[in-house]
Amino acid sequence: MKRISVLMSLMLLVAVIFVGCSSTSMSPSQKYLNELNSAYMSQDKAKIEQATNSLSGLIVAGKSSELDYYNAALAQYKLADYLDLQAAGGVDKSGPAEKADDMARDYLKKAIELRPDFYDAYSLKYKVLLKKFGYVGFPRLMQYVGEISQDLEKIKELKPNDANTKLIEGIASANNFPQPEPEETIAIFNEALKLDPKMADAYYQIAVVQLKNNKKDEAVTSLKKALELNPNCFWAKKKLAELEGK
Repeated sequence: MKRISVLMSLMLLVAVIFVGCSSTSMSPSQKYLNELNSAYMSQDKAKIEQATNSLSGLIVAGKSSELDYYNAALAQYKLADYLDLQAAGGVDKSGPAEKADDMARDYLKKAIELRPDFYDAYSLKYKVLLKKFGYVGFPRLMQYVGEISQDLEKIKELKPNDANTKLIEGIASANNFPQPEPEETIAIFNEALKLDPKMADAYYQIAVVQLKNNKKDEAVTSLKKALELNPNCFWAKKKLAELEGK
């Protein structure tokens, strides 16, 4: 009986050790990313800034991975995006948004240096540079045209048939000079939707093109579709409120 009792105690100890070793703890990076996403969804400036500072604080020169740099860049981009959303014209000209955008660009350059085929980094960097265009305006934006064009080519090279790639191609088309016919640009966004029918951002971008071409009713329909797919598509919500005078 004593031997059985000892054996059962040993088995219980092994079970406890096994459970303890198999449990997973969340990394600081993932914890801060979760906090960032939650803060962005609730549009809480203080918490967005806190999560952004935390992710930047994890960067250690010579030791951080490409993912560390990407996560820090994503946080800076979301901070800039939040500040732009709050600005009357959709672009924060006061300085903090551009500063965050510049930091995101620097982090992404480092991420790409560490991993030259990092698709997500090129994709985010393209969006970061688009924001830069809004901050600096013409003619200063011309100094970034070569860089954003190279990023676009790399994006298409790495994932030519990806829905996000088609989305970015559509955005590039919408920002070309001279402007192509709206149907041509919208057709590219529709290619993205064929690959991902639930891509709310594609409907938002279609609405942007429609508004540029004075098709308000069609734009409202596209914005409502974007919000149907993603109620937290904040840019669609902002644009729709402006159009409906809310």
